[in-house]
Amino acid sequence: SPVKLVDSGFVREYVNPSLGYRLYYPSTWEVGAVDAADQVLVSSVTGDFIEIRLLPKNIQQSFSDWFASSAQGEQFTNMIPFTNRFDLAGWKRRDDLVVYFPTDMAVAVLLYHPGTGAEAISFRHVLSLMAASFRQGSAGPALEDQRALPAAPNASQPLP
Repeated sequence: SPVKLVDSGFVREYVNPSLGYRLYYPSTWEVGAVDAADQVLVSSVTGDFIEIRLLPKNIQQSFSDWFASSAQGEQFTNMIPFTNRFDLAGWKRRDDLVVYFPTDMAVAVLLYHPGTGAEAISFRHVLSLMAASFRQGSAGPALEDQRALPAAPNASQPLP
């Protein structure tokens, strides 16, 4: 029968507690926040890692304008629009090593870094998994139904 990927044990779900996004990553990789969760690194034992950053964007700024001013040395013609499994629109570089998810106020960037001395890109599929599962909104624990506290005792009444 069909099984959810996250239930397979091969991936875990990372939920960023302060920036409000979530995604899947391989269960054998490690996740660590850098710079107070503005930058998160998801690392393999080989030294390859994927960097996740949330960069500010002006609300009136289009993604292409933001890209021109913020992605130094990159060409917008190398970008391909796509929609992930959670219907979130994004842009990815043609080599599938960089992914952008723009919102009104920020752009989430997922960037693959090969390990030191790596001659091949061994984990391109991991960045694809993370991009496919990326979504905003970290659902916190559900609060119990609230009930009214008993009224405070009248000062003239003795306490039980």
